[in-house]
Order: sequence, then structure tokens, then C-alpha cells
Amino acid sequence: MQITPLGQLNKDADNDWLVRTAVAVDALDGQACRFLLEGYENDPAPADFSTGISHFLSLDPSALRTVEDEIYAYYQDCRQLSPELGRDISEAIAVLS
Repeated sequence: MQITPLGQLNKDADNDWLVRTAVAVDALDGQACRFLLEGYENDPAPADFSTGISHFLSLDPSALRTVEDEIYAYYQDCRQLSPELGRDISEAIAVLS
């Protein structure tokens, strides 16, 4: 499936995600990261995904440094929920691990 601005995403049948192979992210100092989209296909406003992704990809590293405590807190929340949901946190939040 083609999704702007990421391009081609493939369906991961095990998790019902759309997955994009690694792409460099300026906000993460150019680190290559996979994108996992959940709920895109049934979302009533899929354009919002594209808008959010576009905004994220346009950020520079300083934007994330200003909210790094909040990002880490979110990571910790997801890490605690991961076993309960039966998902591997390294897959769900590969960018932050």
C-alpha cells in the first residue's frame, strides 16, 4: 500500500500492521527506522497519518530533545504494557529502544 510520505508499506499479517522498511529520520540524527502503522486501513481520517508522519519527518533533532523526558515516559508506559498485550516491545517501539 502506498502512503504519502513513506511510500510503499507492506502488511504484517501477524500483527495487522502496515510496515515500512527502514528510512533515515533527521530528527533521530539520521538513524534508519522502520515505521509501523496500526489502524490505518480502517481509520476514518487516513490523511491525518500522512500529515503527522510528514511533520515528524520534517523535524530536526532539537525538536525531540525538548521533549525527551516525555518520550522516555511514553516508552516506559509501552514497555510495561507490552507483555500484557503479547507484543514484543522491540517491534512496537524499535525507534526508542
